[in-house]
Order: sequence, then structure tokens, then C-alpha cells
Amino acid sequence: MPHLLERKHRRDSAVDAGDVDGAASIEYRAALPCSSLAERAAVLEAIEETRASIDGDVLPAAPIIDRLIDIWSLTRRVDPALTKPVEVILSALAGREAISAVEVRVACDQIEKALATTGRSHVA
Repeated sequence: MPHLLERKHRRDSAVDAGDVDGAASIEYRAALPCSSLAERAAVLEAIEETRASIDGDVLPAAPIIDRLIDIWSLTRRVDPALTKPVEVILSALAGREAISAVEVRVACDQIEKALATTGRSHVA
């Protein structure tokens, strides 16, 4: 999958040394592929929809499990390592009929945090 390149212009020390042409260096960063950006947006949207679905302090587990399975599928497309926090909460829900709103919020926060720390751009 091709990667986009972000371009950042920066004046280098040649300008400070009196170069009147204004020499500039260009720093390229490997950016996430466009499809990955769309997939990340889909994960974030699914997380927000899950948060918005919280109504009350205790929720039936089945609809939350369905949402988490959808989020698991979306996170897998971005990076298989992102599935871990989803798998942890899904495992905790095995055999349960209810989940607290706090547990859902914490799970959403953990997934969001994992997404934010995975696949960051780096200087090429």
C-alpha cells in the first residue's frame, strides 16, 4: 500500500549564515496510507457511537458485545495489535448479561489510547 509523504519546509543554517537565496531544507515524513486514515476514522466513529449508546449505569451486555466485535474488526484492519484492548473487555464479558457504563467508557478510552499511540508518523 503506497504511503503519502508529508512535506515540511524548514530554513536551515545556511540562511542564518547569510545565504541570501534563502536555502531551505525539506523534511519528509512517512505518513499513514489514506486507507489507514479512513479506517482510523471509522474506529473513532464506532467508539463515539458506543459511548453515545450508554444510557444508565448498567447496560445489557449483548448490544455492547456486538459493538465491541465491530470495533475489533475495524481495529484489526488498522493494526492487529490494536485488537488487544478490545479482546480484554470481550473476554471479561464472556458469560455476563450486564456491563457497567464505567466499564464501557474505560474500554473505549483504552481502545482510543491504543489507536493514538499506534502507527505514528516518523521522520524518514
